[in-house]
Amino acid sequence: MANYLKLTLILIVPFFLFWWAVLSPVSFIDDSHSHTIISPDKKWKIVLSPVTMTTPLSLIQGLEGKRYITLFDKNGNYIGQSTPFCIMRMEQYNILFPSKDRPYLGVLPENCDYDIPINKKKWWSKIIGFISY
Repeated sequence: MANYLKLTLILIVPFFLFWWAVLSPVSFIDDSHSHTIISPDKKWKIVLSPVTMTTPLSLIQGLEGKRYITLFDKNGNYIGQSTPFCIMRMEQYNILFPSKDRPYLGVLPENCDYDIPINKKKWWSKIIGFISY
């Protein structure tokens, strides 16, 4: 029994620490401080959310007013979100919603890779989608 507990801890603790350090600041949408934008064709919804201050680095990012983007389809299904590795302030930006010619959401200026593909989720979107949605 002790071996199973030890093996479980060896497998779960590193995953939890990785999630906490890298993904927890962008895993939960704070509705009270988020901003929603709906595409002109009403097919897409993005939510601009402040970083959740769960780690020392995210505390600094939160104080700097940095935000991340989460993309949903017209039915409210989670599609994906921007990278957790580069988070920027969202003061002046242009949103390029997915279309027939562009199978991803894009954000200009491109200080960070805020592209969110609609057909193939990036690995962090898979993990966050499993945990949070």
